[in-house]
Amino acid sequence: MHAVRRRALTLACALFTFGVFSSPSHAIVSSNLNDSVFDGVNINQLIGAEDFYALGYAGSRAVVANVEAGLIWNGHDDLAPHLVTDPLFGTQSFFPGTVSQYIFDPSIGPQENLYDYHATMVGDVIGGFGSFNYGYILQDSQGTQYNTAWGYGIAPLAQVWSAAIATSWNPDPTSDFTGSFNISQQSFTYAYRTTMETGINGRRADVINSSWGYDDPDGSANETKVIDALAYAYHQTVVIAAGNHDPGTNPAVTGPASGFNSISVAALSSDTSNPVYGYVADFSNRGVNDFTNPKVLGGTVPESRVAVDIAAPGDNFTLAAYLGLTGGHTSNDQMNLDPSVLSGTGYYFLNAAGTSFAAPVVSGAASLLVDLGYDRFNGGTSVDGRVIKAVLLNSATKIAGWDNGEAYDSKGVLRTSQALDPSTGTGMLNLHSALLQYTGGTTDVPGLSVNSPHVAIHGWDFATSTPGINNDYYIDDTVTAGTPIAATLDWFVDRTSTDDYLTADDVSFADLDLEVWLVINGVPVQLIATSDSAYSNVEHLYFPAPLTGEYMLRVLYFGDAYNPSDPSAWTPESYAVAWMVPEPSTIVLMICILMPIALGRRRGYIG
Repeated sequence: MHAVRRRALTLACALFTFGVFSSPSHAIVSSNLNDSVFDGVNINQLIGAEDFYALGYAGSRAVVANVEAGLIWNGHDDLAPHLVTDPLFGTQSFFPGTVSQYIFDPSIGPQENLYDYHATMVGDVIGGFGSFNYGYILQDSQGTQYNTAWGYGIAPLAQVWSAAIATSWNPDPTSDFTGSFNISQQSFTYAYRTTMETGINGRRADVINSSWGYDDPDGSANETKVIDALAYAYHQTVVIAAGNHDPGTNPAVTGPASGFNSISVAALSSDTSNPVYGYVADFSNRGVNDFTNPKVLGGTVPESRVAVDIAAPGDNFTLAAYLGLTGGHTSNDQMNLDPSVLSGTGYYFLNAAGTSFAAPVVSGAASLLVDLGYDRFNGGTSVDGRVIKAVLLNSATKIAGWDNGEAYDSKGVLRTSQALDPSTGTGMLNLHSALLQYTGGTTDVPGLSVNSPHVAIHGWDFATSTPGINNDYYIDDTVTAGTPIAATLDWFVDRTSTDDYLTADDVSFADLDLEVWLVINGVPVQLIATSDSAYSNVEHLYFPAPLTGEYMLRVLYFGDAYNPSDPSAWTPESYAVAWMVPEPSTIVLMICILMPIALGRRRGYIG
């Protein structure tokens, strides 16, 4: 197949400066808040990941695959196999290294030519282990304990697979680094099929992260459809960077994040704002995207679908630097680094910025949920991509200016046909709330269909919506007026491949709606709110309860955005729904960040 040129989602700028710093690295920290570039905002703590670590969940039961242009370099201090020493007790543990499998079509190898600076930074965010200091005890699924405080990515004990798709990189005459590369149908398909379909040693990846992209405002490009088709068939959590736009250009979400069966991630800034990571980064792509009905000639509805699902910190990161002249580091002319720097294992890029780094924050978060899901719920539907997405989206924190278009109609019903905020989706990633959402109440109603169950004030369910039958969830507690009600519904669009994922076809797109009703004496009497977007496979509501009383959620099959023939072809659709009615004291504002780039070296490494 011919090579296809694709624009990578990389850094907001390609300018690097160089310095030497004596402080040990905190694996995922920001660069600017304090005196040292290694003493900035602790991103893991900010998003609530440490709640999972304290319970012994650091990703050890999860497999997360990073699929992008190049490979994660396993030689950096944060990523390489090494003995780690507890500075308090002097005990040692062996860290096997972040990357457990490398995946690429043989035609684009060898492996040593595919190591890439961008992939290495992304890998550091997902599962770097870094320097070793006394702190939380992390335990993997084999019972091995790691005592660590700062040296970790979001899911430091996850099995990380690194997959490459680039056949070549396109040098940038203004920079030593490039974010532009070429792919072939073969290189693309091999990486995604291996991670999502065939797997390795009988195991498929649970979470797939992709921090790359190309113009595709309606999600109709073949690569976008193939990734959607794989997710539809194998039910993984797919997380994709929403894309970075230059000033004055189209800010719509790019492919493959413009697809339907993934989590599209926007970036938040900055580490010096108040609150930190309290607003959407200027470069972060946002909706509203187009929708195209493949069953109707010329059936494109411009700017009709919000494509961002959630936001996470994506600015001012201090991340592992790969400086070898492979992958996207195409020359050494402007940096003029000596050979000792090029081969150094302890250097860091400073102020790394881009949705490329917000996406792996969410992928790491999803891996923590998957780890917990395998342990607490024995996997199954609890680790289905639709459930993980519903939990992460519903537990997100609203930031200033959040607006999903909710407004009262003429009958006094709060209604949104938009569902999501164009810039942040449901808001900022919040693992404090996600832990409560995932484990603190109802955890799946038995069976794939429901019969008006009574549920806790927090919870989630994986079920099936059938045309003509409403699925009702009665919240088994009184909700006080003014208490926020959050509810999220998501499902997959049927995109299917018949040629081993070389291409994929649009088969059908169910149109489900989400409603909240007031209940009196066990009977739903008044529709309070509804999310009924016509071209999205996510519905979301967030509003204060108007009255003290009992409430009910309803999932209904409204129709089909498109199907093979006519309404008689409608078939039951599997979905996940999550809901949360927090007490006011449990509402926690979380924040995140993004920016340019410099280079620093860590000294004083322990281990």
